This record gives sequence, C-alpha cells and structure tokens, in this order.
Amino acid sequence: MLVSNRNIVFLAVYGSFATFLRLRPWRFRHRHKVFLRNRQYYDFLILDDYSYVAMNSYVQQGLTLDGLRRAFSTFTRANWHPLTWLSHMLDVSLFGMDAGWHHLVNVFLHSFSTALLFVDFYSMTGALWKSAFIAALFRTHPLHVESIAWVAERKDVLSGFFFMLTLLAYAQYARLPNLWRYLVVLVLFALGLMAKPMLVTEPFVLLMSDVWPLQRIVLAKPTDGSKSLLAPWGRILLEKAPLVGLSMVSSIITYIAQQQGGAVSTFEALPFTTRVANAIISFVTYLWKMFWPSSLAVYYPYPESTMLWWKVAGAALVLLTLSYIVLRQSRQRPFLAVGWFWYLIMLIPVIGLIQVGGQAMADRYTYLPSIGLFIMIAWSAGGGGADNRNLPYKGA
Repeated sequence: MLVSNRNIVFLAVYGSFATFLRLRPWRFRHRHKVFLRNRQYYDFLILDDYSYVAMNSYVQQGLTLDGLRRAFSTFTRANWHPLTWLSHMLDVSLFGMDAGWHHLVNVFLHSFSTALLFVDFYSMTGALWKSAFIAALFRTHPLHVESIAWVAERKDVLSGFFFMLTLLAYAQYARLPNLWRYLVVLVLFALGLMAKPMLVTEPFVLLMSDVWPLQRIVLAKPTDGSKSLLAPWGRILLEKAPLVGLSMVSSIITYIAQQQGGAVSTFEALPFTTRVANAIISFVTYLWKMFWPSSLAVYYPYPESTMLWWKVAGAALVLLTLSYIVLRQSRQRPFLAVGWFWYLIMLIPVIGLIQVGGQAMADRYTYLPSIGLFIMIAWSAGGGGADNRNLPYKGA
C-alpha cells in the first residue's frame, strides 16, 4: 500500500490532536476541576526543574530578544541546547509559571512523537500493526516516564520529536531524492541537535535504515531483478557526510560547554577502565529493564566498591553473543541487526565513556535507543517481513 504525503500528514496530526482532545486541557484552566484540585501533583520537581525554569531568571522573562541571544550564545547548565531553552521560554510566555501546563507540553510532544513514529515505520514498511506495536511500546514503556514527567527533560521529548521528523523526511527523500527534500532532512536534524546533542548518532541510524527497511542497500544479492533500484554505496555515504559534519560540530560544542561547566569527570576521579566496565554493564542493565522494568530510580550512583569482574565478563558475553546472532541473521532478518545496533549506537553518547555527572546510568537515556529493541520484537513476532513492495525507494 502506497502511503501518500497527504495521508502521512493526516495520520500524524490526527494522532496528536486526538491525544490532545483526550487530555482536555481546557478543563484544567476554565473549569478548575481536576487541575486545581490536585495542584500539588503538578508542581516542578526539585531536581533541575528549578534551575531550568522555576528559578531561572532568564526563562522567567518568557520569550524575549535577550533570551533568544542568551539561548544561542551561552552554555547555561553546562549545555548548549538553544531550542530547549526557547521552548521553556515560550511556555512561560503562554502559561506563566503554571507547572501543570509545562508538564502538559511534555506530554503533548511525546504523544506527537508517538504518532510520528507510527507514521515513520508505516510509511517505510507498509506494516500497519507492527508499526502500531512499536508506537504503543514507545508511548507507554515505564523507562520513558522520566523523560516525560520531568520538565527539565524537555530536551528529551523535543529532540525526540525532531528525530521522528528527520526520519520521516529522510524516508521521503529516499523515495524521490532531490535537493529540497535533502535540505529538509538537514534542517530538521540541526534543530534536533539544538534540542539535545544526543542525536549525534542519528546519521548512523539513517544509514542503517538504508539497509532496512528502506532497502537502498541489500546484504544479499537480489534475485528479482531489483538491482536498478539500489543506490551505490558511495552516494549513500556521501549523503551522510553533511549530517556527520553537523554531529561533529555539535559534539565539539557540547564537550566545550560541559568542560567549562565543570560537568566532565577527570580520568583521575573516574578511571577509563571503570568507565568501560560500567558501560558494558549498563548496556545489559538497560536491556534487562526494557523487558523487566523494576527497581527504577531517578538516580543510579556508581558502586562504591570496584565492579566485580564476573559481572563485567558476563555482560560482555551477553553483548558479544547477541551481536554475533544478529549478524549471522542479517541477510535473512536484517531488522534484527538494524534494531540491535540502533540500540547500541544511540546509547554510545550517554554510556559514560565521557562521564558527565555522577550517575552510572539513567532511565531517560533509553528514550530513543529503546526503539531499536521494539523493532526487533515487533518484526520477530510478526514474521519479519516488510510489506514495502510498492514503496519504491531509489538512490538517484
């Protein structure tokens, strides 16, 4: 089934608007029944919400020219994410310091991203129920609560929104490549980086999507005469060069911001071997919590004692075994390799090799990486096929 641009826009807008109507925010302000009665449940959190919004003098002024200048020219909170700051300022301009509405904007962005995620995969694969299953897991998974309920984590849901838009724009570009469609991809990706630099790995996600589900690159020799639809490797890699360039610029700016803000731990304080050991364990711990989300916490401190070698070795064995399995299956079931490496690669910027803050791991870091595991589950359970026979993706 061919999904037109009109249908894509309709599905995205309808899904988000339906969620907005279900929330019925006008009841909160005009009827004062739910919102004001339970106001204590809609306050700002003491962790970062006050420094980001409630006690931030520049954000409290709302959207101003001075605020716009500071958002782009300063490293407030040891970060450079100007679009996130502007979104907080816009909230204040629209809703004042009414915390409930700041929370509601997070919910709305997450709901819109959920709708876009469904549209992304439905437009690329034509698989209705598998795409809906991925979106449902993304919408409701307990590991995502932190990103949505925490106003200071606006950067998660805002960058997630632009991540979904970039993926959708890239799928449309792959269908019919031209300069204007590519510029849309570039602009949306840049906006995502300005919301949260964790998106620096998205060019690699787009490259993996060329393998599956877009099938611009095939790991097995085609037998149905479809070779003419494939893009040459050189062209596909060249397409990613400007995106990788933006990622490198964003990474450098982010490192400078966090270094100047004193957020980066030194190797004397936290040896590199300890970081690697924690990273290996964290990859597997996140994986476990995806399937069994128990003992969740807002803060996971580093263990006071040295990490047990058998835990590190066991976690490394799990990662190597799973990687071997998905690579062995990559020709017959490319979605397994794409999903697995989507999960691993998207976690790399926050896995702790460059340690920022004192946490060993954080639930919010799984917000976008978890989609890779959802892909593996949905397509494994549903037979593994991508019904994109009538979705012609081309390389030129």
